[in-house]
Amino acid sequence: MTRLMKKFDALPFDEDGNDDDPWLDLGPFAAWRTQARVALVALLGTDHPYTVHFDEVRGRRISEARGGRALLQAVREDIENGDLFESLTGLLTAEVFNDFLSMAEHLLEQGYKDAAAAQIGAVLENGLRRIATKAGTSGSNLGKLNDACLAEGVYSRLVHQQVTVWIATRNKAA
Repeated sequence: MTRLMKKFDALPFDEDGNDDDPWLDLGPFAAWRTQARVALVALLGTDHPYTVHFDEVRGRRISEARGGRALLQAVREDIENGDLFESLTGLLTAEVFNDFLSMAEHLLEQGYKDAAAAQIGAVLENGLRRIATKAGTSGSNLGKLNDACLAEGVYSRLVHQQVTVWIATRNKAA
C-alpha cells in the first residue's frame, strides 16, 4: 500500500486542468487506479467494504482522487494495527473449518459416524477456544470453556446448552 500511495503522490497533472482543482493525467492515473484495485481485490476480495468504496473513486480531479489515496492509507493502517490480519485469519480459519466439515460429511456418508463426530468435535473445540480467547476467558477443558463463555455473556443459555450436547456427542464418539 505504501508503494501505491507514493506512486499516487508522483502522478503528473494534466496541462489543461483547472488550477483550483487540477486533473491528473489520465494514463498514469488509470494505471495507478487499476494497480490499487488489483491489490485490494487480491488482499480483501471484491465484496470487502474497502474495495467497494474504492470502486467509487472515479474522477481524475485531484480532490476526488485523493479519496482513493486516503482509502489505501486506511487499509495500510488497518494492516499495521492487525485489524485486517485478524479478519483475514478468520476467513482462512473458516475455510479450513469448512474443509474439515466436508471431510466429516464424507466420513458420515461412508458409515463412519464416530469418526465423523470426532472430526466435527475437533472443529467445535478449535472454534470454542478461539471464541473464548477473543472474549478474554479460558478453561482447562471444553465444558469449562463453555461455562466460562456463558458466564461472560459471550452467548446465551440456549447456545450453552447446544454446545453442551455437541461436547457430549464428541466425547462419546472419541
